[in-house]
Amino acid sequence: MADVPMRVIGGDRPMRRHQSLQATRLVHEHFGTIMLFVYSWVELRKLVEGRFLGEWKYLHRALFEIPEDKANRALIELALYIRMIDDDESRELSKYFGERVTLGEVIWLDGSREELYIREVANKIIHSARYEWVFPTGDADPRVKCFPSEDEAERYKWASATIYLPNLGSCCGVLAS
Repeated sequence: MADVPMRVIGGDRPMRRHQSLQATRLVHEHFGTIMLFVYSWVELRKLVEGRFLGEWKYLHRALFEIPEDKANRALIELALYIRMIDDDESRELSKYFGERVTLGEVIWLDGSREELYIREVANKIIHSARYEWVFPTGDADPRVKCFPSEDEAERYKWASATIYLPNLGSCCGVLAS
């Protein structure tokens, strides 16, 4: 079947069907990996603390370290695909979501705070040196905190960015795959 031009959210430049579908499928896959990690972590922690006494080094690695590594990779790849879709669509994702969906906040080096939207969330994820996962507790939703390298912090004047994962999911969930 020939590539048929198709729009994901709109704009003047249609993406080829293969690129569009592949990118949005990967956005969904990576977001699913992230959410499985953050929501299973709490229950797995309860399981380990309740049933395994002493040190279980390899169990800890299998249940916590490896999934966190995969979630970190999924987060980076998710951000790259969001940027790719936004770039290919002449920033239509950014225009579509605009300031309707706050995905998090950035804390600048001077202590001030600013809301983050889709494109800047992707940028902060991509340019982070490390991530800190904040797991759901009670009514609090899961988040991921992004921290820049020293060079990145100095150059762009940001200390950290917090991304609200369910809000990010609202953006991922409207992309057709």
